Amino acid sequence: MTKYGATETEAERLVDRAYENTQPYSARAKAFPSNPSIGQTCVIDVTIHVDDAATAAGIASEIMAASPYVTLAAALYAANVLLTAGSMIYGSTVELHISYTYGYTNDGVLGWTPGYVSYEIY
Repeated sequence: MTKYGATETEAERLVDRAYENTQPYSARAKAFPSNPSIGQTCVIDVTIHVDDAATAAGIASEIMAASPYVTLAAALYAANVLLTAGSMIYGSTVELHISYTYGYTNDGVLGWTPGYVSYEIY
């Protein structure tokens, strides 16, 4: 991670968040319905303040902190998309809306799969 511009602290936070997201009884996992049915959707809102020194790794760790089922790759992708918007987001608050659908995953097991992501910049 540091090879790609993340600080040691950011890299450690990302690893910690990724590990926490594998734990079935984490506080973030409790935001989802406890007894979902196939096809059920759930939207998780993530609010992030983007300061002038924001990095993709820092934003990704905030995304992962709020959502238990987002992968490190997806969080980094979303963070890079936000930063690609340029300086217009620095100093702003960004609200992400991540839609999840319950059903069979790529591994053939039942679980929550992230889907459509929308955002608003304030």
